[in-house]
Amino acid sequence: MSYTNSRRGLDLRRESPASHFFHRRRQLRETALLKTFDEVFSRHNLFRAMCHIAHEGGAAAGIDGVSPRDLTGSEMGNACEIISRVVLAGKYQSSPPRHVRIPKSRPGEFRTLSIPVLADRTVALTLHRAFAPRFEKMFLQNSHGFRARRSPATLLAQLLCLVGRENRWFLASDDVRGAFDNVRLVDAVAAHERAMAEWHQNSRGTLSGKS
Repeated sequence: MSYTNSRRGLDLRRESPASHFFHRRRQLRETALLKTFDEVFSRHNLFRAMCHIAHEGGAAAGIDGVSPRDLTGSEMGNACEIISRVVLAGKYQSSPPRHVRIPKSRPGEFRTLSIPVLADRTVALTLHRAFAPRFEKMFLQNSHGFRARRSPATLLAQLLCLVGRENRWFLASDDVRGAFDNVRLVDAVAAHERAMAEWHQNSRGTLSGKS
């Protein structure tokens, strides 16, 4: 099963076993906190995500050389139809990203940017839209990074209110060097599993009238 763009070669063949998330399809269907798996990865939702990437995301291509802006609407629709079938069959597997080194402000220092292929970006955004409302409740109010309706402007506004209310006018700015490069993915996945289990348990209790 594959779809190939005639100009760039967008290959969507996915025959390897999927990650642990996709094997939890039955559990996802049993919880009221998420839409059903079929709804999340419908052609319509995937197409909306891919259109968003094409119009508002970066134009850089992954290792397959396909930029989000290379495809016509019809080609995107065909691609999303195949992605949906492969994901729902439990056979989707992500591709390695393309790594690009970007110079930092300090001479000799670089930041590595990972650029996924278009199919992976589409699946990731679709997942994000399904999970974000649930994970949003877990963040601290002081967290402003990578969250909807939050930005450096909201952070500065909160700081201004805080220093005025508590009369603390000295701020210390710090940075964790290589923070994202050293995240323990095993711990992150374990935290995700605990959250999923808690949501699932709470949902079963609510549906059965126990809470």
